[in-house]
Amino acid sequence: MKNKNLQQAENLHHQKVFKCCASCRNKYITENNYRICTLMNIIVEKDMCCNEWEMLYELQQAGIGGGVVRKKGTDEIVIR
Repeated sequence: MKNKNLQQAENLHHQKVFKCCASCRNKYITENNYRICTLMNIIVEKDMCCNEWEMLYELQQAGIGGGVVRKKGTDEIVIR
């Protein structure tokens, strides 16, 4: 179920991203799969958000385009 209280941000390529700890560049994932905020040094949940939120580099690049989808086993282009 989606949390309707989450705010959205838009990157330079007009892709919408939820502002939360899961999409923040200040998070660190431990070997036990805990999400830790590197600013506050606490374990955070995926839908938490603070005023220091910054978009991940990978999400900044979302929507840049240039990809091609090909049908498996052929050279036929399905989506450009």
